[in-house]
Amino acid sequence: MIHVHQFPCLSDNYGYLVHDTDSHETTAIDTPDATAYLRESPTATR
Repeated sequence: MIHVHQFPCLSDNYGYLVHDTDSHETTAIDTPDATAYLRESPTATR
């Protein structure tokens, strides 16, 4: 199953994380601010 997580990124954009629950792989789409993506990613090292 594919899950898409959309979140606000910068003042005028959105970020997207797409996760495949079968393969456990996640990809980022349209990455204008890496910090925001790491903050939104549940598997990010903090």
